Amino acid sequence: APLWGVESLIDICAGRFRLTVIGDKIHKGPVSDSNYKLRMKQKLESNELLWIPRLSREEVLRSISQASLAWCARDFFFEQETRELSTKVLECLQAGTPPVITRSRTHEDLLGKDWPFFVDGPEDKSWLININEKLAYANHLMEAVSEKLSSHKISKISRDYEKLLSFIQSIEDKD
Repeated sequence: APLWGVESLIDICAGRFRLTVIGDKIHKGPVSDSNYKLRMKQKLESNELLWIPRLSREEVLRSISQASLAWCARDFFFEQETRELSTKVLECLQAGTPPVITRSRTHEDLLGKDWPFFVDGPEDKSWLININEKLAYANHLMEAVSEKLSSHKISKISRDYEKLLSFIQSIEDKD
């Protein structure tokens, strides 16, 4: 989806970092941008990144666990209005992979206000500044996040998440 910042991510990172994009959904762009879908498909098919259109849930989780960092940013205005954690964020935290994530009260409560990979919108590039130091700090913070994940509230979310993953897997197996 355009508001999730994937096009900006590709523009910023492709060719500079090893970038892997997983997923086959290319949403329509805004009404004012009739070329969005075609432009995104061209960017995804370029040689500057690895695009994997479809993976099983297990393969996605394995890929996340092998990544240094994962893009989990969603629409800034959406994140300000919700208290939910996205599946992507839960997958990253479960895998021990630091997420680049939209700043919100929910994310600050979970990761702390000083999380080094908060973004305030799709054009925010601050997460790239001193990225190696931020990765080291984020990996250190992940230990505290793991403790929070074992708390009752987050454990319930994780159990619900596991049930949802099983349901999704059963649907994928039927395809």
